[in-house]
Amino acid sequence: MLTTSTVSDVTGDSGEFNSNVNAAIRVGDWKLITHEQTMGTWAVPPELSSQLTKPKASENYQPIWLFNIKEDPLETKDLSQTYPDKVTELLRRLQDYNVASVPVVYPECDKSASPSRHGNLWVPWGEPNWRDFVKSRT
Repeated sequence: MLTTSTVSDVTGDSGEFNSNVNAAIRVGDWKLITHEQTMGTWAVPPELSSQLTKPKASENYQPIWLFNIKEDPLETKDLSQTYPDKVTELLRRLQDYNVASVPVVYPECDKSASPSRHGNLWVPWGEPNWRDFVKSRT
């Protein structure tokens, strides 16, 4: 059985982009991130630790973050409240990409791909002479 993701997975009831989906888009100097409550795994680079601190997660859940990466390359100042028109523009673009995208197809698991069946090696199991392939690489 094949599994696909659909546009409805990333759209709200109104057909607009669902900001609860993890997504990001960069257009020019602007970067929009959705569903990043804790700013992800962003870390202050060690060489700048005396100059910068990682922004704290908001007490209130915030599903949208907007950054001007030219002026703020370390993404420390969220501008989503300051530039709501830019947020709307980028969300519409995300929605357009999702509507036009081809659904992801996840094929069934092929047990013959398991490394346990091939001397615990990841090999091109579909190749008729995979043992010769492994020997040529070692």
